[in-house]
Amino acid sequence: MRGRWEIALLAGYGALAAVLFGTALNLSFWPFLIGSGTEISFVAGAPVGENLHRFLLYSVATSLPWDLGRAITTAVGITVAGYPVLATLRRAARRAAFGPVAESAPARTAGS
Repeated sequence: MRGRWEIALLAGYGALAAVLFGTALNLSFWPFLIGSGTEISFVAGAPVGENLHRFLLYSVATSLPWDLGRAITTAVGITVAGYPVLATLRRAARRAAFGPVAESAPARTAGS
């Protein structure tokens, strides 16, 4: 896949990865940050579905604008810089491709 579809696919992947990164960050400190007693707090012993619902509410209330901003910025950055970066990476891959080594004459030492 080359051209516009490649850049669109990379931008979509970048946006998804940015949102998942924000979700992972939220999940890493959500049970400990708020404390107990709120509608978006982690409840030990509660069913998984209830805690997932609380986590979703917490994510929407606290970090969704940041996550969406990160996703949009990432997608725009990939769209703007995608073609030159991919061209550079392809050129480097061609130059770094190793093939079979041709046999050469044995090296001479200083004494021979």
